Amino acid sequence: MNTKVHVEGLDELRAKFAGMGDKIDAAAEKAIKITAVNIRTDVVKQYNSGPASGRVYKQSNPSRVHQASMAGEAPMTDTGRLVGSIYMDIKQTVATIGSRLVYAAALEYGTRRMGARPAWVPAAARARKALPEILSKQVKKAMK
Repeated sequence: MNTKVHVEGLDELRAKFAGMGDKIDAAAEKAIKITAVNIRTDVVKQYNSGPASGRVYKQSNPSRVHQASMAGEAPMTDTGRLVGSIYMDIKQTVATIGSRLVYAAALEYGTRRMGARPAWVPAAARARKALPEILSKQVKKAMK
């Protein structure tokens, strides 16, 4: 499971600022990197801070009590494997943020037996809203 981030309309932006392509590219790359880090941070915060209002159960190895999330809530961290599986791959103006664990997608979208516990989709939606402002700031910095 992964989420990709890219800037739509980058070619049009480059055309409007002809001759400043390198600066625009650098600004877009910085904006993508900031957005990717924001998505990763958002997902980690959701995993680590809940809320978790699902059932409480005892786990062993190591022995602990865990309160699960309910359908509609982000998955609640138990062992830390899910958070530890998150990766980022940033190449110029495309960033891929994802989890190396197969069950991350099952948690995000649900299964026949379990309701969705979304963290990635809400994080990506928030990042999508913030990206134009981040890009604008980076372009303004590049123009100075």
